Amino acid sequence: MKPTLLGFCLISLFQMLAYGANAQCGVFTYNSSSLNFKYSIGDTCTYTFTVNGTETGGSPSLRFLYRCGTSGIFKNLNCVGLNPGSISITSTNFSCPCNQIAYAQYSTWTNSGSCGGKQCEESSINLAISLKEFSVISTERNDCYSWSIEDPQLNSLFVLETGNNETAFNPIKQILTKTNLDLKYSYNECLPKTNHSFARLKIIKPDGLILYSNILKLKNPSNTKVIAYRINNYIKVLGVEEVINAKYELIDVYGRMIRKDQLQNGSIESLQEPGIYFLKISGENLKPTTVKFVY
Repeated sequence: MKPTLLGFCLISLFQMLAYGANAQCGVFTYNSSSLNFKYSIGDTCTYTFTVNGTETGGSPSLRFLYRCGTSGIFKNLNCVGLNPGSISITSTNFSCPCNQIAYAQYSTWTNSGSCGGKQCEESSINLAISLKEFSVISTERNDCYSWSIEDPQLNSLFVLETGNNETAFNPIKQILTKTNLDLKYSYNECLPKTNHSFARLKIIKPDGLILYSNILKLKNPSNTKVIAYRINNYIKVLGVEEVINAKYELIDVYGRMIRKDQLQNGSIESLQEPGIYFLKISGENLKPTTVKFVY
C-alpha cells in the first residue's frame, strides 16, 4: 500500500511534535538547589525548596514535590512556569514531622505553566535532610552555636555564616561532619563575637547540593533591658530569659543586702516589708545590671 499525502502529513506532524517535546526537555539547565529550613512549631518542621538554573527557550514548567520519611511516594507541591534567562524559583512551604527526614524533588515538563505534556526525567534530583535544631546564645565575648542534624549522606560540610542583614552572609568557620553509623550529628562551639547581627548555617552535601538553616538574630547582652515589678506576692523580672546562670542581689534604700540567690524562672519570693528596693542581676552573658522598683 502506497502512503497517501494525508499519511505523510500526519507522520510529519507527529515527528514535529515529538521533536518539540524532546527539545523542550533540554532548554532548562540545572545549576544548583537548596532545601531551606524555615521554622518549627512543636514537632512539625517547615521547609521550602529552591532551584536555580537557566531557561533558554521553549517555556517549560517546573514541578516541586516533597516526601516525609525514607519511604512512600512524593506529593505534588506546586507548579511554576519558566521564563527565558537565569532563574531562582522557590516552592511554597511544606511541612514534615521533625523526627522524619524531609525529601524534596523537582522535574521539568514540556507544557508551559501546567506541568503537563512530556516529563523530562533527566532534570529530576533529590534533596534529603533533617535539621533538628540550630540555635545560638550570645555572651559578652562569644556567640555559642549549637545544632543537631540527621543526614542520609556522610561527610557533608557545615559552614557557619554571619551578616549585617538577612540576605548577605560571610563564612566564619567550616566544619566537616564526622562519619558515624546512625547518621546523626550534634555540634556545640563558642566562637569570638563578630560585628554582625545575623547568623545562619549552610550545609553543603557531598554532591554539591545546599541546605540553609533558619536565620538567627545575634543579640548583644550589653543591650539587655531588665525590668522588675511586683505581681501578687512575688517579684517578676523580665529581660533575663536568655541570661546564663542568672543571679540576683536584693538591696534596700539604705544599702543593706536583703537577699541574694540564683534567679529561677524570672521570679523572686515575696518581701516582708513594702518599700523601694534595688535589684542587681548578673550572669555569664550579662554585665551586672541594677534596676529600682517599688514593692
